[in-house]
Amino acid sequence: MSFIVTGQRYAAVAYSYRNSGYTYEQYDCIHFVNLINRDCGVTQLLNGTNSSWRNNQNLFTWSGTMTECVQRYQQIPDGALLWRCIPEGEPGYETIPPQYYGDGVGNFTHIGIRVYTAGTLTGGVMQSGGYGGTGVHYAPWQTSNFNWWTHVSLLKQVQYTGVYNPIDQILIWMFANKQKERPIRNVKYRC
Repeated sequence: MSFIVTGQRYAAVAYSYRNSGYTYEQYDCIHFVNLINRDCGVTQLLNGTNSSWRNNQNLFTWSGTMTECVQRYQQIPDGALLWRCIPEGEPGYETIPPQYYGDGVGNFTHIGIRVYTAGTLTGGVMQSGGYGGTGVHYAPWQTSNFNWWTHVSLLKQVQYTGVYNPIDQILIWMFANKQKERPIRNVKYRC
């Protein structure tokens, strides 16, 4: 499958809706993500947060926890899908659809899109409903907001630049270690 759009462009399209006035009734969280998919030409559509996390993993090049994403890619990239999962036994888990109750995966209750905004150090999240407001809105990336999200996925049709794949990580490590082995003397570098 080929890339349709970059993560930065995907995030910019999402961010363009920050003052749209759309209500949660017009676009709930999953429909908002699908609106951005449609606007960007991404043919991968999601159908409910719990169903999408469990049954649509084939739509993602990668998915995991927020911590795993930062460990793997050193960042949460622009345009990444952010998920809110409530573990079994926690308040809010009881709203899980019956077919998923007790499967050990958790209750995926919300989805948003990671965006970087100019003039901020950390950016935020575009979402409908959820943390920080109702309807389609932008929520700044704060510590409490970051901790509210639990999982990340990267769509196959979105090119997340600056995200290293495992081969890149190995090459970077090899190069860094090779540089440490030999001293550098009077070398001029060109960019």
